[in-house]
Amino acid sequence: KKVSTEHAGKFPSDVDALQSLPGIGRYTAGAIASIAFDERAAILDTMREPKGVLLDYMVDEVVGQESADVLHFLERAEPLRWIDAGLARAVGVRNADRVLAAVRRRGVYVEPGASVSDRIELTPLSRAFVHAHRRLGAKERDGVLVAAARWLEQVGDHADALDYWVELADGGACLRMLGEHGEQLLADGHAQGVVRAAALVPAD
Repeated sequence: KKVSTEHAGKFPSDVDALQSLPGIGRYTAGAIASIAFDERAAILDTMREPKGVLLDYMVDEVVGQESADVLHFLERAEPLRWIDAGLARAVGVRNADRVLAAVRRRGVYVEPGASVSDRIELTPLSRAFVHAHRRLGAKERDGVLVAAARWLEQVGDHADALDYWVELADGGACLRMLGEHGEQLLADGHAQGVVRAAALVPAD
């Protein structure tokens, strides 16, 4: 009836008008506008921070149902470029093997890493959610990065370890790593990381 009286019998195509109809909420209106009417503004809005439709849906309908261990994992994975079981244990993820198996099965929060098969990365939407709603405090976040850098050094992933020391602005660690592995890092094509690290080395 409202379509007939207020929209001249034509189903509205924009999100605001759709939401004015009985029984149509924000998510449904966005879906109708973006799919049925190719409303690109609605699609862009779903990705806009911090109040995008997808992010709100994730908060209300997905993450709200998760266990404390999965939330703990998400918080510690957010600062990291990738994570696997070993790195998860190193940064203090509780029940790391079980939680990683669970999030892999769900397929909502993570996607395969770009280079190594057993590594996973948070999806862009998951990372945006954690950054906006469950980001660790500065001290705890730095602790995750330090633990990651140390573990990566132990397993021989010196390029990624150096990147984290650079992110932490730890000039002493950068100096030590450049002295021990600088030539090999350059030979392996990591000149950009070496230059960033060198800029943090104390002058004296």
